Amino acid sequence: MGFIRAFGLLSNDQTPCGQPMAPSDAHALTEIAEGVLTQRALVDRLHLDRSSVSRLVDRLVARGWVERVGGAEDRRTVRLAATPAGQRVAAEIARSRAERFAALIDAVPRERRDDVLDAIQLLKRAARTRGGTA
Repeated sequence: MGFIRAFGLLSNDQTPCGQPMAPSDAHALTEIAEGVLTQRALVDRLHLDRSSVSRLVDRLVARGWVERVGGAEDRRTVRLAATPAGQRVAAEIARSRAERFAALIDAVPRERRDDVLDAIQLLKRAARTRGGTA
């Protein structure tokens, strides 16, 4: 819990890297900015329920960062695309995230950095194999 609080993961209005949005919005926008995808694919990538993702997408659309476009193969399929503004925000999120993680790693003694990075990878794999959502 101490790491979660110190890292800033409990905030609903700011990402751990200082962006003025909920962390879930930042993750969703980053996924959408990588390429057009369906709302169902976003549900799968974020490991959130459909109603949560629907509300999240509504927020991103309202901010002008995402647009819903009709599916080519099925009119019921809603595809999501980042707008030019959304692409700019996603790039800023990526920059801020890279700076934040670089600063964290720089704060770790040089001789322990590989250990920390290895531990993060081990935790990520463990979360995936034990039913986590990492």
